[in-house]
Amino acid sequence: MIDRAASEDTPIPRIYQEEANRLASSESASAILPVLQSLDTSLYRTRRQQLPPLPRSLADIVIPESLRFTEAGEDFVLLQMQNNDIIVFGAPADFDALCVASHVYMDGNVDILEYLTEVGRIIANRRS
Repeated sequence: MIDRAASEDTPIPRIYQEEANRLASSESASAILPVLQSLDTSLYRTRRQQLPPLPRSLADIVIPESLRFTEAGEDFVLLQMQNNDIIVFGAPADFDALCVASHVYMDGNVDILEYLTEVGRIIANRRS
């Protein structure tokens, strides 16, 4: 289970259930299988060790090259402001559809109004 937790994106409870089902045919193995609550801490810790640390500031955000593209090789990071205040993820075709929409709704508060305005300008520029 630890190897699967480290190498797969499958949720931990699902990994446990699949392994428990696999061992169900063996009475001796299923009898000694610990409950999920006694294993989940170590499984989550193992998975967390495989991930990069969370950024502590906007300047710390680095998107690895392997995550900047879709499986089809298209850009997935459609916009990344220099100070990382705005990062827009999505497939180019989806962004193009957004740019030709008659209405675009955005959500936020006064603190991010400047950023929403910038995204709106980018969308408007792509429309023309």
